[in-house]
Amino acid sequence: MRKILLIVCATIFALNVNAQTVSSVLDNGEYQNGTTIYAKANAGIGDMLKAFGDNFGGEFMDAFNQYLKNKDAYNNSMYYIDYAPQNGYAKIDMAVQYSNYIESCYWKRTNGHKLLAIYVYESGEGDYENACLLFYDYNPATNAMEPDLNLYEKFVPIVEKGYSIKLPKTGKNIIYGFYNKPQKTATWTGMNFNF
Repeated sequence: MRKILLIVCATIFALNVNAQTVSSVLDNGEYQNGTTIYAKANAGIGDMLKAFGDNFGGEFMDAFNQYLKNKDAYNNSMYYIDYAPQNGYAKIDMAVQYSNYIESCYWKRTNGHKLLAIYVYESGEGDYENACLLFYDYNPATNAMEPDLNLYEKFVPIVEKGYSIKLPKTGKNIIYGFYNKPQKTATWTGMNFNF
């Protein structure tokens, strides 16, 4: 089942991202083997998401980098950017008929690290729908972002069931569930999530 989820994640990125893609990272095991990404010192959400994009490329990340360079002059009708650095939140939404987006946020951990979540969602014709949720632990002493595979594995069943996932723009908890049904909460504990 885990391989199926990785293939689904790879497919999502292959359809939406150019250059070196996350699909190639997932296919050759870079994420699940713990490949480290480096962000700048005292990284915020923009810095961590940019470091992710610099390593994996793609149109979503290109649009986000354009936005970061000059927010006032940003004029890209293909991508809507919702950027709230004060809340540790960013969303890059592709303006197409179907919903395709990358949503990201981070939490401060009790050990002084930051936990970055990157959720990718794609839908298309008919019932086509795919999602992928990745987690990285950012260590401010080394500026290293390492995959948090334990947390990734904890959320695999939620993603595999097809629940929609909402990362918090405000607050701390992850909300998930099916549309038009009661939502469930993954509660932030300071290091991890309780279900």
